[in-house]
Amino acid sequence: MTDTANMQRLRDVLRPLALHESDFAAGDAVVERIAELKIAIDAFEASAEPWLLEWLGDEHYKGAVLYAAGKMNWNHEQQGKGSLADRQMRVRIISRFNSWIDQLATRLIQYEKGPRDAASVAGWRSELTRFKQDPVRND
Repeated sequence: MTDTANMQRLRDVLRPLALHESDFAAGDAVVERIAELKIAIDAFEASAEPWLLEWLGDEHYKGAVLYAAGKMNWNHEQQGKGSLADRQMRVRIISRFNSWIDQLATRLIQYEKGPRDAASVAGWRSELTRFKQDPVRND
């Protein structure tokens, strides 16, 4: 698959990805879409633009962590242990997840239109490193 085709596939996988409160009870559809995102990322050839794969891998990690946090929060509530604060936190997690999708779509466009080098993703990777260190306090 060409680089252009891989980018298009990545955008196609990202486009329908969204998280709603009802998704937590509906099964694993969002998990499957996140897995499809990983497959689309892995379709890129590592030797061509290794920084692209590293950045996209970090983005995938962020999406997976946000979803898992929301799902765990929802499960906690379903067990009768939830509170209003838990619901408010879940609303925030859902918002962060959907903002992450929008941001990733925008960054893909910026990357494609830019010089497509390691410097192009350095700032984004720094943000993602901070997220990995503390997902609660870093968007």
